[in-house]
Amino acid sequence: MTGLVHVATMAAHAAGRLAMRSYDRLDRIKVIEKAPHDFVSNVDQEAEQVIIEHIHKYYPGHAVLSEEAGAVPPRSVVPKEADMRWIVDPIDGTTNFIRGVPHFCISIAVEKAGEIICGVVYDPVRDETFQAEKGQGALLNQKRLKLTSHAQLEGRALASGFPRRSSISLAEQMAILMVVTESPATIRRMGSAALDLVYVASGRWNGFWGADLKLWDIAAGLLIAAEAGAGSCDFSGNPISAEVSGLIVAPLPFLPELQALIAGAR
Repeated sequence: MTGLVHVATMAAHAAGRLAMRSYDRLDRIKVIEKAPHDFVSNVDQEAEQVIIEHIHKYYPGHAVLSEEAGAVPPRSVVPKEADMRWIVDPIDGTTNFIRGVPHFCISIAVEKAGEIICGVVYDPVRDETFQAEKGQGALLNQKRLKLTSHAQLEGRALASGFPRRSSISLAEQMAILMVVTESPATIRRMGSAALDLVYVASGRWNGFWGADLKLWDIAAGLLIAAEAGAGSCDFSGNPISAEVSGLIVAPLPFLPELQALIAGAR
């Protein structure tokens, strides 16, 4: 484990411990509605600060992009580290968290010159730590993740999210959902894109699709899924870009079939 993954893991675990202390006392959580159906809690903000403090303790020359704080500059100028940036979602699945639903996580990735080179997703409820380094494979609680899959839809469990505010119309989202629902697959909507992606990496889900996801939602999970043997593309089958309007992730043998199914519904 390199220093980056070690620090990301420490930061994620520290934020997870903080979240769990509040999760046991939901009456202490203060919630703000940033936009309709888009919530942030005081715990998100406190966990975010814990993570940033961990990052800058060990890497003061690194910048941070976090969901709530936005762009956080380096604490000190280190020219050789100017291309390093951490991407943080302090609690992915806030709506679940503030309602006492035990399905949320902390997501932390590190980007070098625009490329994600390590990622950690920590589920504090189940005490599950998903980790990956570029080119080094993916781990779940220190056990190697490696996907094997047949290219067929029947019997597959797929996950998705349906954002209320989206560049993709509700009618189009529902058309995709209808087509996939009518296929031989089962569908789940769990409320945490980061966990959905690492569940693909671990084989719990056989695929995921989502719309208008932010970089902090997917950066760590995408790397972990890729290092476990999954592929990704947009709804048209093209490589994904920084602005993800549509994302599909699945084991490589299954990805073309899922992409074709979704593309055919548009």
